[in-house]
Amino acid sequence: MTLGRRVFLIAVAALALGCDGTQATGSKPPARTGPLAITDEPSQGVSASLGGQGLLVIDDECVTLQMQEPRRQITLAFRSTQIRWDPSLNQATFLDPFLGSVVLSNGELIEVGGEAVGASTGGEPPNTRRWIAPPNSSCPSDVFEVHTLTFKTRGPVSAQHPSTVAQHLVA
Repeated sequence: MTLGRRVFLIAVAALALGCDGTQATGSKPPARTGPLAITDEPSQGVSASLGGQGLLVIDDECVTLQMQEPRRQITLAFRSTQIRWDPSLNQATFLDPFLGSVVLSNGELIEVGGEAVGASTGGEPPNTRRWIAPPNSSCPSDVFEVHTLTFKTRGPVSAQHPSTVAQHLVA
């Protein structure tokens, strides 16, 4: 059997088993992507758009940025070439073009750069993206695709003194 035929048969078997890397919006994400919204967009350069600064919130269905100013929450999406999910630790590893490989944990104060996705954020409509794992329907409708990030604090903010947290959220 030729290599091309083997690849074809494996692809057919994967599709038959439902392993095509996609999921229906609103369903629980597969374990390999966890709560991450992941696109299959090419990693060509870095967008300079600032998504905002806030508290990283990772729960069972969404990864969001909770911003103090303006007071709102946005869903964070990632390019498939820059993100990996670790279900055993409930953490993601992000490949930043400047920082290298960094672990993202719930409760960290971060600032993100990239591009807005969705009409309400001034970006292209989310349905025009090539999604590997689209945002869960329970996540905020404002979506921002992260290309870069900066840590404002390392470690969960909840472990820090409340005045320090407030100072970072206002800054």
